Amino acid sequence: MSKVSYDGSFEVEAKNHYYRIVPLDMYILVVASVNRTVGDWTVYIGIVGGTSHNEEWRTVKEWGTKLDKHIAAAIFPELNKQFTWYN
Repeated sequence: MSKVSYDGSFEVEAKNHYYRIVPLDMYILVVASVNRTVGDWTVYIGIVGGTSHNEEWRTVKEWGTKLDKHIAAAIFPELNKQFTWYN
């Protein structure tokens, strides 16, 4: 189940993971992945087709480029305060 925000970002809840997806534009997604079992998080960025972010975010999660912690913390400051960064 996903919750959509006014800025186009949305959240997806899974069994042991929580994902927050932020579109930087129509073709670039940033995906934060939080492992609730361990309590760590990481962020990926990637190019998508721009047709269905609700499906395309999974590609970024699997194949996207991992962001540096400092960049990820600037995009998701609340996750940086709450969880441990996964190296």
